[in-house]
Amino acid sequence: MLKNLHLRNLTVFPDANLQFADGLNLVVGENGTGKTHLLKAAYTAIHVCAAGKKNAGSKEPTQTFL
Repeated sequence: MLKNLHLRNLTVFPDANLQFADGLNLVVGENGTGKTHLLKAAYTAIHVCAAGKKNAGSKEPTQTFL
């Protein structure tokens, strides 16, 4: 589960620190505010961590994998 996400210099996010609650979290905003970029960044972080666990055989992905 993704608990927080810190973005720096990603499109419209010069520095964003997002905390997620257990369960369902909604991303709401006007067009062009970065909702899709936020979701793509979250998906990428989850995917890389899951693949790192699978390939490294450890709970956390290794620095080499990242």
